[in-house]
Amino acid sequence: MVTVFSQVPGASLPRTLRGSYLDVVFEVSAAVTVAAYRHVCIVVWRDTPTVTSLLRVDGYLARLEAQHGAVAGVVVVDSLSFRPPDQEARAEHARITRKYETHGRGLAMIIDGASAKRSLFRFVLTTIQLMSSPRVPQRICQSPAEAAGWLAELDGQVQRAELAAAIQAARGLAVQPKSA
Repeated sequence: MVTVFSQVPGASLPRTLRGSYLDVVFEVSAAVTVAAYRHVCIVVWRDTPTVTSLLRVDGYLARLEAQHGAVAGVVVVDSLSFRPPDQEARAEHARITRKYETHGRGLAMIIDGASAKRSLFRFVLTTIQLMSSPRVPQRICQSPAEAAGWLAELDGQVQRAELAAAIQAARGLAVQPKSA
């Protein structure tokens, strides 16, 4: 059974959640969906992260860490119009990253698609990642299957097929506009 903690009023969750491997849906909004598969926090960004949205994600990570003792993450950039966060949001992201350095099992970022823009975005993020020498293993991935396979190799509690299905289910959760 999936537990839903927060949802935009008027939004409806699809019936496809049953069998999705998602354990918790923390938030569904136009900007972000946050859900969990076991101890893996799945964050689907449809809009640029803000300090407020990052603080909410930090709260969800803290819940998972308290329950499981460690966390892993999957971040999906699900918009071609995604822009880098402002300076305050970048600082908040850096704080959150440092906070989970000792308890983080891995972080996969998915930027899928074969377009030149998506490929360049993956290249730039991989370069930044290599230069920053993160303490938590990180990988920029091209697909949910790649991210799930990589995290399953790092973490024996993660089942590749289940995590890939959970990522797809989280991506499918979006606030649908009300029909007139």
